[in-house]
Amino acid sequence: MAEDNNDDVISWGPHKINRHWKLVFEVADSDVRFEFTYDQLDQIMMGLSNPEDSFYPEVDLSIVNGAERGIIREHTRISMPEPGVLNIEDLGSQSGTILNGIRILPHLPRILRRNDDITLGQIKLLVLWKPV
Repeated sequence: MAEDNNDDVISWGPHKINRHWKLVFEVADSDVRFEFTYDQLDQIMMGLSNPEDSFYPEVDLSIVNGAERGIIREHTRISMPEPGVLNIEDLGSQSGTILNGIRILPHLPRILRRNDDITLGQIKLLVLWKPV
């Protein structure tokens, strides 16, 4: 009988979030984190702020030197197309958006799950769900 070997199995977290959880993005190698309640999840822009035209994304990576690390103003968008389901979409950035080690195609939303890793330019973020 063959032995079960789960070393090659990739396990992602659930793909639905609800009001009992908040979405948290933790920036690797820093103390920076961005937290959002369920009611704030309609659309989250990730990128760089631009005070000249009053543009301030919800996840402003300017605070971790985003411009020097390949981030553009409107880099990636998180949206909730249906209740509890989160999508991630690269908005045509040159340095790209990498989800769990795989570069996603621009303007093609992918499902975002708990415990996913996101890399924007040279910035890595961990996707967490924390109890409210």
